[in-house]
Amino acid sequence: MVSELEQSQTQRSRFMVSELEQSQTQRSRFMVSELEQSQTQRSRFMVSELEQSQTQRSRFMVSELEQCQTQRSRFMVSELEQSQTQRSRFMVSELEQSQTQRSRFMVSELEQSQTQRSRFMVSELEQSQTQRSRFMVSELEQCQTQRSRFMVSELEQSQTQRGRFMVSELEQSQTQRSRFMVSELEQCQTQRSRFMVSELEQSQTQRSRFMVSELEQSQTQRSRFMVSELEQCQTQRSRFMVSELEQSQTQRSRFMS
Repeated sequence: MVSELEQSQTQRSRFMVSELEQSQTQRSRFMVSELEQSQTQRSRFMVSELEQSQTQRSRFMVSELEQCQTQRSRFMVSELEQSQTQRSRFMVSELEQSQTQRSRFMVSELEQSQTQRSRFMVSELEQSQTQRSRFMVSELEQCQTQRSRFMVSELEQSQTQRGRFMVSELEQSQTQRSRFMVSELEQCQTQRSRFMVSELEQSQTQRSRFMVSELEQSQTQRSRFMVSELEQCQTQRSRFMVSELEQSQTQRSRFMS
């Protein structure tokens, strides 16, 4: 009877231990699965937040860079237009001064030559017809003076119009050239900014994936280590309980016998 009782108790203990180990193993696996899922979701959420923040930061940096470059380009264009306008005005002023001096010199030379000629004619006429010569000289001087003034006025107007036309053509060509240079500069800067943003996003994406991979590996190793420790602890506890149960059953059987 004692042997039968010991066998039944031993079988019952082993069955209980087996059930306990199975339930503990299933529970441990379920806990590990839940832990891995939560850690994976948390890692994905962290990666998503990191990518969003990095993308927003990159876009903000690109926007600031484009604004700074646009302002710089506009400032350069404004400075170039001001310098070109000042240079054009200076050239026009120099041209007008030179033309005015030349016109005055020509008028002076013409007046001198005409005066000398008139004086010579007056001298010749005074010998023959003094009164008639003086009247003719006076008329001639008036006519020559008016003609000289008219010629000077026409010359100044034509030179002024020519100078303004040259300045207008120069300003138009310089403005078109400046706009073309600004357009080329903006295109180059935009392409460079996009390339830098693309390189930054690629590096950040690779870094994020590497961090996620490292995190998943570390979490998987930690979970496996925890499961192993839990299984060892449960196995030792089960064995200890079985040993205690067997000892108590043996003592009880001996006491009953």
